[in-house]
Order: sequence, then structure tokens, then C-alpha cells
Amino acid sequence: MEPLVSVVIPVYNTAEYLPLCMDTVLHQTWQKLEILLVDDGSEPACAALCDTYAAQDPRVQVIHKPNGGAASARNRALDVMRGDYVTFVDSDDYISPEMVEAFLRLAAKNEADIVTTECVYTRRRELFPITQPEPELRIWTGREALRDITAWKTDMPHKLYRREVFDSVRFPEGMIYEDDAITAPLLWDVKKIVSSNQRFYYYFMSANSVMRAAYSVRRLDMLKVYQLRQAFYREKGARDLEEENELLWYLQIQRTRCDMLLSRWPERRKYLPMLAEMEKELARVPKSRFYTPSRRVKHLVLRYLPHVAGWYYDRKARNMIED
Repeated sequence: MEPLVSVVIPVYNTAEYLPLCMDTVLHQTWQKLEILLVDDGSEPACAALCDTYAAQDPRVQVIHKPNGGAASARNRALDVMRGDYVTFVDSDDYISPEMVEAFLRLAAKNEADIVTTECVYTRRRELFPITQPEPELRIWTGREALRDITAWKTDMPHKLYRREVFDSVRFPEGMIYEDDAITAPLLWDVKKIVSSNQRFYYYFMSANSVMRAAYSVRRLDMLKVYQLRQAFYREKGARDLEEENELLWYLQIQRTRCDMLLSRWPERRKYLPMLAEMEKELARVPKSRFYTPSRRVKHLVLRYLPHVAGWYYDRKARNMIED
């Protein structure tokens, strides 16, 4: 029997972007889809657009709910989804026509619980051809991915998940970086992941997205991510992962301070002492076996040369974009 794939699309006032997203989802070469549009308290015009798609295609189901953020919208969809697999698409992004079929082919061939691929970062609002690299696959377990967390792409889109992966996992609501926050519990018991270097997902680099908006206190949620992981690893008795997480948490403190200073965020002076206290709690990190020379250099540049670090990250982000 052909598997049913649930496509979860949170929608919040993205009427300008939704038509391209939906056009690429509805015209997938794999047609056995359940498309869950979660209207997260959008303005009437955007909510009505969602209803229009449901009226035109029986595969589309609209869930209207009060605004609660992407985590809340995804959780609502996970609670009602019927698919054998689930994939997530952000409503301002779009996908290649063969994406779902390619995911399923990789999952079936490798008996994988999760399929993950690369994506295209773009400012274009059109489906354009992608030059695919020679296929390269990596097969790993969830815990191997956690041990190599810097190589794992934590964002939820451009992946396919067997529905059982989410049996006991939901996104923490009320915070951003919710994708990062569930990485540890999501991957802990996963037996097989297949990673491909091919690209099927178009990630639209909008200047208005949460992650590219002006600096705000919400960005501090990334520090909560490391606290949540630390608590999870401690509960599981995974001391090696706990020690590695401490190091990455320590570096994130430096990155957070750097971003605050470069953004000239007016409220930063209220939160810099908190970063200093957190850094003190992790004072043992520079003695860790995970504190490699390259990580020491990263720490020092972030701490003492924030403008150099800012230039590097800005250049790296620009180089990712395909215009």
C-alpha cells in the first residue's frame, strides 16, 4: 500500500507567499498527500485564502486556531495528522515537484526513520531549476547525529519523518528556536537516518522573518535550547553528550554577546550581566577535551573581535544565497 504523507504548513499572515508554496505542494509527483494548513490566527484575508485551497482540493485540511507561534501550529497538526510520514514546509518557502517522492524513495531504500537533504537559499519568488551534485549519502543513527550535532541541520523542513518519531515528542511552545529545542529527544531513539546532499527545498530569505528581524529578547531563547539539552542528557546519563553540549553552550554565550553588541540593541545592558553569570557557571569548559584549538579561536574571536566575527557570519550568509 502506498504511504500517505502529511505536509504540515503553519500559516501566519503570509498571503503574499502562500500561493507559490501551495502550488509546489499541490503539484508534487507523489499525490497521496494530506496537506494540513494551520492558520495560526492570521488576518481574515489570509485565513480565507487557506479556506479557498481546502475548497479546491480535498487533500487540504485547514485548522484555524488563535495565534500561538510556529511550535503551537505544528503541535496542533501533529495531534491530528493521519500520514505514515510527515514533512514540514514553511508557508513562505516552496519545494521541488519531486521532493516528497524523492524522500520516500530514500526512506524505503534505506529503511530510514528520517530522511534529510540540503536546501536552496534564495531571494527569488519562482521555482527555478537546481543543479544537483553527484549523490552522496550518509547513514547514521540518531545518537550519532547528536554526537556530531554541528553537522546536523536542526531545522524541521527539508526532511521526512516516520510518524512514530513524533509519538512522544512535541515542540515547546512560547519560544523561538523550537526546532533546535527538540533535537535531543527527537533523535535519541531514532535507529536510522539517511542524509543526502541533494536539494529539493527552496528556503526563502525574507527580510521580515523571525530570524532576520531586528534583535530582541526572543533571541535569548537559543540559550534555553542548550539548557533543555543539558537537562535531557543529564536525565539520560549521557555524560559525553552533556560535556559536548556545555562547550557549545559556552560558545553560544559568546555568539549571543557578539550579536547583541553588533546590533546595538538598546536593552542589551540589562542582559549582559546574565551572560557573564552563565559564563561563570561554565568556567570549566576551557579545560574540556572538546575545547579544541579551532573552538578556542572561535571563542576568542567572538569574545574580543566581535566585528570580525560579524563580518564572517554576514559573508557566510550572503554566500549561501542563490539569486
